[in-house]
Amino acid sequence: MRTLRHIEQSLRGIVNPKLITMLTLCSALATATSYAAGTDPDADAIRAVVEQRRIAGNAEDTDSYARLLTPAADIVSATGRSAYGREGIIQLYVEQRSGAYLGAIITSTVVTRIKFVRPDVAVVDADFELTGVRGRDGNPMAPISGLNTFILTKENGQWLISSIRGIPRTPIQGPRQ
Repeated sequence: MRTLRHIEQSLRGIVNPKLITMLTLCSALATATSYAAGTDPDADAIRAVVEQRRIAGNAEDTDSYARLLTPAADIVSATGRSAYGREGIIQLYVEQRSGAYLGAIITSTVVTRIKFVRPDVAVVDADFELTGVRGRDGNPMAPISGLNTFILTKENGQWLISSIRGIPRTPIQGPRQ
């Protein structure tokens, strides 16, 4: 497969150098736009993994959830608890579903940004909303929104979650000045 650089070198002397520069820039812009617009197959696959996690979590389908994780995955949940390894994450999930998250539903997880650190590693930000959470007193709480940051790795052609960080959005109220 010929790269853009090879094509550019082949066209030198045949086509105006300014036109080559313009075409190179247009090609780069088109590639960047495809990532931003989500038409890239890897970006689409990553969004699907994040959505599958939401669906598996809501269905309490621990087998499906576990299949989305790398064996050495880790998590710091929005409650501040952490777990290491696929089995540890599933154990934490089960514990939280029997406590504060009993009956809770992740109503949305919207991917807002995907940054490819390498072709096989991506950092993903997603806004989430959770309803049905109960406070320490057992009473229902207002819906909770926040940010999940995921690190996904592509292994054997499949995107898997390697790391999760849950950050609730609680405004910091400072003194009025």
